[in-house]
Amino acid sequence: MIKLEKIIIFAAPLIGYSLIIGYICKCHFLVIIVMRSIPQVLPKYLSLITTYRCTASCPNCCFNCSPNPTNKAMMTYEEICRYIDLTKTAFPNIAMVVFTGGECTLLGDVLFKSINYAYNNGLKTRIVTNACWATNEKRAKSILDEFADAGLTEINFSTGDEHVEYVPESNIVRALRLSAQNEKLSSAAVNIESLPNSSIRASTLKNNEELLSLPTEQRKKLSFLQSSWIEFRYKHPDNNQNRDALNLTYKRGCPSILDTITINPNGQFLSCCGLSSEYSPFLKLGKVFDNIKELNDNRYKDILKLWMYIDGPYNILKSIGAEIPQKNKHICEYCYYLLSNKENVEKLLNIDKNRVEQILLNYSLKLKKHEHK
Repeated sequence: MIKLEKIIIFAAPLIGYSLIIGYICKCHFLVIIVMRSIPQVLPKYLSLITTYRCTASCPNCCFNCSPNPTNKAMMTYEEICRYIDLTKTAFPNIAMVVFTGGECTLLGDVLFKSINYAYNNGLKTRIVTNACWATNEKRAKSILDEFADAGLTEINFSTGDEHVEYVPESNIVRALRLSAQNEKLSSAAVNIESLPNSSIRASTLKNNEELLSLPTEQRKKLSFLQSSWIEFRYKHPDNNQNRDALNLTYKRGCPSILDTITINPNGQFLSCCGLSSEYSPFLKLGKVFDNIKELNDNRYKDILKLWMYIDGPYNILKSIGAEIPQKNKHICEYCYYLLSNKENVEKLLNIDKNRVEQILLNYSLKLKKHEHK
């Protein structure tokens, strides 16, 4: 159990709120609670991390997934339906359910039934998969047809140099081509997680002959995304090279810190759908049970989450004068570094009332800007 070592309470008359700042020494993370009613970002997505089981064992998998993971929890159909019901009731604006993992297709019929349940409740659906099932034409087409018939809207594929050690690139190409050809699926995307010297890149997949041979209208359904591969455990030889070209969004605010409802296989509400969400207690809001609205409200009692939303972890690191390691080029890497470094946490503990007031003002301005779009 993590013990709270020190609590500092400020009864500060700052535009009608007080601050409670807690510092947990063991895990080096910060809790800053703003006791004030403020407008909220309407959640757009329900992201269900259905399992940590996977057909692959990538050394740097964000959730440390494998065929035999330490955490063997797997969502049941009843749990998924309950999460959908709770979220839709609490947040009527939710538009999409994302099924991810681990490898969510390992749920088998539970996944097809869950997609259909979301579809019948008026929600769009997306799955994130490594295409391990696309081993041949007949099997891949049959599975994609079953997804489409269940009501799947979008399909996202994950690949990269670590992935292809377990799932060949040909599976990805086959699954992309057949997804584009499936009339019921609206889009298919592939995310290629890369380092500077990676052999698999967005450009090479995009120019694959099989995919180029598709009719124009079918090719338009495909998206090719590239992001930098975060090194959680295994360090690649070229990890000190500049990776700016691989990810151009890490200096921005982080929308998913507030606009996504993420639930992991153990029923924990995560304040993030990102790669570092299981590495910091700051990003874990508590067990869902029946209080999903209350847990979401708690995000808005935390000034650091609001700061993350407007500026993102990179700019927060700059603001507190922290040393920023240049090898980090992914927004989730900066988040991980910000929340796991003791010196950074101590600097966050010392933010003054002027900074807090500016964060709240900028948050309000950002929300108003979005309302007018």
